[in-house]
Amino acid sequence: MDGNELKIMVGEEIRRKRESQGLSLHVFADMVGTSYTHIWKVENGKVNVGLDLLCRISNALGVTPRELFVTRRAWKVEIGARDTRDDETEKAPKHAKGSKHTA
Repeated sequence: MDGNELKIMVGEEIRRKRESQGLSLHVFADMVGTSYTHIWKVENGKVNVGLDLLCRISNALGVTPRELFVTRRAWKVEIGARDTRDDETEKAPKHAKGSKHTA
């Protein structure tokens, strides 16, 4: 993944979260403390987002900055790259032989 793709993915996630909360671009920009044209550029992957702005955006959306990087598109990429181990065996706790713990 390159920087441009990351900007687009984060921008799409910001837009998705903003729209899911029913916030217009203008209202959201006021909440963040920047212009609506700047938010539009962020959502469309046209500009780099500094940490200060990223934190203001996440605060306005009520999410952590990390949640802006966990996008639907990234999840699809992760699912495709996932190994094929049995999920059930990963969930079950493994105890050493003779352990006092019981399942």
